[in-house]
Amino acid sequence: MIDYKKIFKFILLLIIIIIIIYFLFFKIKIFNFKNNGKTTQNVTEFYSPDKPARDIVVYYGDPETDKLKSYSTKIYLDDHIINEVKQVLERLLGNPTQDYTRVIPEGTAIREVYIDSNSILYIDLSEEFMINNKGGTTFEYLSVYSIIKSIFFNFKQIRGIKLLINGTEQDTVSGHLSIIDIFRPEDIE
Repeated sequence: MIDYKKIFKFILLLIIIIIIIYFLFFKIKIFNFKNNGKTTQNVTEFYSPDKPARDIVVYYGDPETDKLKSYSTKIYLDDHIINEVKQVLERLLGNPTQDYTRVIPEGTAIREVYIDSNSILYIDLSEEFMINNKGGTTFEYLSVYSIIKSIFFNFKQIRGIKLLINGTEQDTVSGHLSIIDIFRPEDIE
């Protein structure tokens, strides 16, 4: 005699497993098989020089005031906002002109950047963002908010930013400023 209950349970379990696998690998970027290394990605991967450039503002440290100072530069337009965001992050990882101070710790790399359906941007940075942080409330604030302000200023459609370190949530960068919650545009005003 055929046990229809067992067949039904088996088919239901199989469907659930397929749905879980689909979301893990195709919808939610939990696994990043392309770049789990700690090397800095080259900005040329994020744009085409054939596309027009647009003006942006990034925030570096001001060596005279221990505050953030805006710096105007350009990035290349792209059909995908993620590629433009990566270009902005690459600018922050680079060395600014002499009137500005780099506040992103040396060795920090972009591991992954993605956006969810609620327009929350996830920025996954390498562990050097924590390890090489000079410490102190001021430097921790500057390193986090240079990213947050630069993204919110240039991408009005972003409704929130979540910082991850090596793919995981952290309470703080070096013990002072909480990064566990999603940053909202009103957090920088």
